[in-house]
Amino acid sequence: LVSFNDAYSSHPLIQRFGSPEQPIYVDDGNVDINGVTYAQPLILPIYNGQLELVQCAVLQDGKSVSVMPDGLAKGFARYGDFDHAQPVIITYNLESFFKIAQTGYAVVLVILPTLCSKHKTELKPFDFEQIQFVINQLAKVGYTKLYLPVRPEHINLEPFKALEQNTAVRLLNHY
Repeated sequence: LVSFNDAYSSHPLIQRFGSPEQPIYVDDGNVDINGVTYAQPLILPIYNGQLELVQCAVLQDGKSVSVMPDGLAKGFARYGDFDHAQPVIITYNLESFFKIAQTGYAVVLVILPTLCSKHKTELKPFDFEQIQFVINQLAKVGYTKLYLPVRPEHINLEPFKALEQNTAVRLLNHY
């Protein structure tokens, strides 16, 4: 769907998290995955560090994200033009991902099971492992300008500082 389509603007995830103002993929039917029914889910392609399509993430507001096949994301969702000389912004929530997609910057989304949860949850150690996995995938193929936005008033910065020390990412502090 494209942003001027009524089904696009009325999709529950777009209404809740905003619009990337880029084409999105929505399955018109109901999809059953491991006993969970997703009604007209948003489908995000998942790419590896070489930007090859490897999986898909199935998202519906209020439900856990499903990754097909294998259940665990082996890459990231993305928008924008990826150029090794340009910055890549790494996000871990849909709202940030969609907002940055509007700017045209290269942006990736770490696929976490809680992306569509009803309530914002604090990131768990597994979530930081997934973020580090994505950073390392991008660094391994030569992306050197990797940035992770953080808002210190909302989070404990220590695990993010550890990412900055142990990977190629630099934190973008909103302040």
